Amino acid sequence: MHLFRLLLTLLAVQPSPAPAFAPNTLPLKAEEVLSCGTDQVHNALRKSDPSYALKMDALEAEWAQRRPEDQTKSAAAPPYVLPIVFHIVHENGAENIPDSDIFRSVDFLNQAFENTDYYDPATGVNTQIQVCMARRSPDNEATNGINRIVSPLTNLNTNDDRDLKDLSRWAPRDYINVWVVKEACGLGLGCGLAGYAYYPGAHGSSIDGIVLEARWLADDEADLSVLVHELGHYLGVRHTFEGGAKTTTA
Repeated sequence: MHLFRLLLTLLAVQPSPAPAFAPNTLPLKAEEVLSCGTDQVHNALRKSDPSYALKMDALEAEWAQRRPEDQTKSAAAPPYVLPIVFHIVHENGAENIPDSDIFRSVDFLNQAFENTDYYDPATGVNTQIQVCMARRSPDNEATNGINRIVSPLTNLNTNDDRDLKDLSRWAPRDYINVWVVKEACGLGLGCGLAGYAYYPGAHGSSIDGIVLEARWLADDEADLSVLVHELGHYLGVRHTFEGGAKTTTA
């Protein structure tokens, strides 16, 4: 099954997998708040691409129509496993993080979606969604799900988003693509942009996927909340108060 139909099914039956965040911000370690650029890329794409806007509107209408019936389904359904690939864009610096950091990050990501360990707020549920490192490339070659590309685009201006993704992209209808860079700047948010993702309306297109700064994959569970947050957007979860008042709950 292509990811598009699977994501539609998941979003119709599952609650939000992402922690509760204020709009455009990600709470991480004490006294540190970084920016999420998903609202900005979403709003810009809605204005520039009418087909994206129509697709998002159609998807949301279908989710709303299916949700009352599908919410009665058993929560004990088998987990949905989504293949993920990381494209590490680097210039041989600290941003070229080791494989072990990626594997550990995927373990943390799955804990978050299972609502276990560090990520259990005592009020959440197991989403029945898991990710796994891709084991086969689009050409059916064995892989560990990690690509490494040397490029100055690791210092990313978000205006170059498509150029970044053109460096390495696996079939977006079959894999979750994550591009890892040294630093991301733009979208009116300056530098230190923790990450951003496109909503399911972009699924299968050349921009589909997640962009993330490398430092949020190389430390601990708190930092990994950035990837949890952005994958939630990839799956269709929004900031509850988009463009509205700041809050500590979604």
